[in-house]
This record gives sequence, C-alpha cells and structure tokens, in this order.
Amino acid sequence: MHVLLNCTFLWFFEILMMSCHHHKSAMNITFIIQSFIILTIPVLPHLVVIICKKTHNKNLFSVSQQTHTHTHKMSQQEQKIIDLQALITVAIEQTKKSYCPYSNYPVGCAVLCPDGKIFGGSNIENASYGLTICAERSALAAATSLGYRSFDAIVVATKDGGSCCGNCRQFIREFIAADSVAPIVMVKSDRTITKEFVMETLLPNSFGPENLNIPQPTQKLE
Repeated sequence: MHVLLNCTFLWFFEILMMSCHHHKSAMNITFIIQSFIILTIPVLPHLVVIICKKTHNKNLFSVSQQTHTHTHKMSQQEQKIIDLQALITVAIEQTKKSYCPYSNYPVGCAVLCPDGKIFGGSNIENASYGLTICAERSALAAATSLGYRSFDAIVVATKDGGSCCGNCRQFIREFIAADSVAPIVMVKSDRTITKEFVMETLLPNSFGPENLNIPQPTQKLE
C-alpha cells in the first residue's frame, strides 16, 4: 500500500517537472491539478483506510490508559474506605462516652496502630477549662501508654464534622511524620466524611521531634 502511494506521488512529481519544462513562462496550473486528481483517485480509499486505522489505534490506546488509571484510583479508594470503616465506627461510638457538660460538643477519636489495633478516645472537659483533654489526645495517650509510637490513620467524629484544634494538631504531629501519607479524617455522626488530611496539610511547615535532633518515634515498646 505504501509503495502504491509513493509511486502515485512520484508520478505526480514527474508530471510537475514536465509541466514546468514545457511552460517556462507560466505553469499550467489546471493541467497539474487535473493530473493530480486523476492519479490520486485510485488510491484515495486506501489512504482513508490507513488514516482511520491509525486514528482508531491511537484512540484505543488512550482509552486503555484512561481505563487503567481509573481502575487503579478506584481500587485505592475502595481500599481506603474499607480501612476507615472500623475507625469511623469506633470514633462515633466514642462521642457517646464524651464528658462535655460545658460545651455540649461531644468528640470521639479512633487511631489505627501499625498492627491493626484500634484505640478510642473522647473529650473530657474540666471546670477550669484549660485542663480539658481533647478526644484526639485522649486516644493517642491511651495508645502510647501501651507502647505504641506511630499510627497509620486517625478518625475524628463530631456532630458537624469539625476539625482538630491547634493543640491536637501539634500533639498528632509528635507521632506522625510531616511527610506521612497516613489519612487524618473528620466525620459527622452520620458517617459522612467532611475533611481529609495528611500531616502536611493538617499542620503545614510543622515543628516536630526531628527539629530537636530526636528521631521520629516509630517502634512499639514492649
């Protein structure tokens, strides 16, 4: 097919040269166009087929890439949802154990340890206000008191999906590295996810153990 196309354009080029030779003063444009049309018509259907095949293959490759990427993203998302469901359940249950007579704003938190164990915590208020313990710190303290030093995910539950306070963000940063991809998720009491962070977005440009030349704690103490 390519040989036929090449021959066609070669013939056209020869005719063009002949025309230029015989019409030195003014090229016979009409003769050239007519000659090109006559020579091109027999191979035009084949040319269209070649172009269509190349276009189809390119589109097919593009669709294949998009499908693969989409499937890959969906698989990650489904895995994340499965991992978070137990944490969401624990965090919401912890809101029911909250002691918050002053704010009437119950908060529950669940933290996931590397070995799969989940710890829960609730906010515990105090009449002096300043001694109030947030749910995030309550859950992390429960886990660290049993030797855990790093966490794979955190879920915080409130009635409106509110986010962590500044103190808790810094407290979380102690046990989750700045470049960690561990999800830190806020949910409402109906299980709706309202916000999702990683450490860098929860507390940008943070200060942590490494700033004091202390390695980021990771190993569980036995």
